[in-house]
Amino acid sequence: MTPAPITTAAKPDARGDTLARASERLHESTASPTRPALDALIEDVGQVRADVRPALNEFTGSVEAMARDSARRMGEQALGLQEAGAAFVRTRPLQSLMLAAGLGASLVLVLRLLSRASAGGR
Repeated sequence: MTPAPITTAAKPDARGDTLARASERLHESTASPTRPALDALIEDVGQVRADVRPALNEFTGSVEAMARDSARRMGEQALGLQEAGAAFVRTRPLQSLMLAAGLGASLVLVLRLLSRASAGGR
């Protein structure tokens, strides 16, 4: 008695076919009712984008105008301070010199203290 030959040829599997058909039916049954809702949602998102874009552009323009105005005013204030400082130096040169020397000495003292503190922490 010889054993029956083993074949590896694929035979159609009835359960696999049934499962594939059921999967297709499930996909079709769920895709059909949800498609109009998805299309409506996509359309609503497009409308919101169209509505928001002009407001966003207007807001951006307003922010840019405020930034330009602030920069202009700061420039004017800096120029005014520069002119006031120059006038102070012209009218009181000795006081200006003493003030500058005092500020310089204070800065050196602060830098020394900071360098000692960082060297001591090592």
